[in-house]
Parts: sequence; structure tokens; C-alpha cells
Amino acid sequence: MTTGYPTEATTDAVQANIVAARYDVPQVSLSRVTTFTPRSTQDVTGTFTNSTGAPAAGVKLSISVPTGWTVLVSGATGTSVTFGAPVAPGASVSATFKVTSPATTGAGFLTGKAEWTDPASPGTHSETTTARVRNVLPIKINEVRFTAGVNPTNQFIELYNPFASTVDLSNWTLIHTQSQWAPVKLATIPAGTKLASGSYYLLGLSSSGLAAPASPGATTIHVRSTTSFTAGQQIDIDG
Repeated sequence: MTTGYPTEATTDAVQANIVAARYDVPQVSLSRVTTFTPRSTQDVTGTFTNSTGAPAAGVKLSISVPTGWTVLVSGATGTSVTFGAPVAPGASVSATFKVTSPATTGAGFLTGKAEWTDPASPGTHSETTTARVRNVLPIKINEVRFTAGVNPTNQFIELYNPFASTVDLSNWTLIHTQSQWAPVKLATIPAGTKLASGSYYLLGLSSSGLAAPASPGATTIHVRSTTSFTAGQQIDIDG
């Protein structure tokens, strides 16, 4: 560690340490994974790059998935690939896997793993890497309008279902979290609401002063403005 600008000797020593530690490209990597929708499949490629400085024999590539997910080698029935020929230093081998998400939504991690043997070092060596995955319903935020000043009630969020099947939106909520303030629930989609394939659902502010639904007996209500309110004034909300 240094303060100020290090000397040339110091930077040379740091570089020498990096070289001695054999820092290099990651030995195991996974291709980019995008968000899954229920029962969808993506091709994920696992790659092993031999940065050990010696030939790697019997390289085996595999991917493990969260509970409920499935994975198979692309074009085969197994879950791993083993390469017979040794992988030379600096060379790479890859295998493509078909990863399928379950019917239920959720999130987790894919873990790519490479295993190999080195004649100069007894035993099996391994390296892993992870990639976060999520499986969500395919509802998209299709359009948003936020205005201020002139007509603050003319605001909305439009949802769209591009999925081939109907999606149940029951009890989905819209929550607003202003910086350094507690979250405020602006709306709840009623139970039994279903959005057909190719259809839209609009969440918009009403013309009332409420910023969130209020229930009988509530001791706190959320309003967009307290203009013209006075202490002790009775506020009537839908009777």
C-alpha cells in the first residue's frame, strides 16, 4: 500500500506479484442469460479456458440449476460434457446447455462448473462460476405517463401481456417509494383480474385527493395535497 504516487519500483513490484499469482481470464464463464418466463428455454454456453500453464485432461463441463428447473446438453440427453483430448494452456472448450424454467415464478442461480486433471498435480481440479436467473410472468410495463403541475391526476401505468396465455393479475400492487420516505401502496388490482394474451390493463390516478386506498377504521390516510384542509375537519371518503 502506498500514499501519493508510487515509485516505478513499487509499480514494477505490484506487476510482478500479479504475474506470479497467474491472474488471467476466468477459467469458467457462462454466456449471458436473460429473464425467463414460465416454461421457457434458453441456450446457455459454458466455457473453460485453461490458464493453469499445463495441459488439462478430461475436462468436464456442467451446469447446475435451481430446484424445479431442468438442464440438458444441447442435442443430447445428458447434463454434462467431457472432452477426451487434453486442453492446452491458453486454449478453451465450450458446451451449450438448454436451461428450462418451471411453471412457478422465482429466482436463483445457475452454477457453471469445470473439472479436470493435471498430470503434474495429482487429484481432480475444479472451478465454478455463477449467474443469477429469474423466472417471472411475462407482463410488460408498456407505457407510463407522469405529469406535474398542470394536471397531476393525468398519470397512468399501462400493463401489456405479450404471452400466449392469460395471466392472473389478482392482488398485484402498485407501490410508490419516494426517496427517504416510507413506501405507499397506490393501488391493488382486484382479485380475479385476468389479462388475456395481447391485452392491456391501465392503472391510473382518479380525480380524488387520495394517493392510496383507504379502508374503514384507518387512522392514517395518504393524500396528494393538504391544501384547504383545517385542523379538526371531517373528511368523508366514499361515505
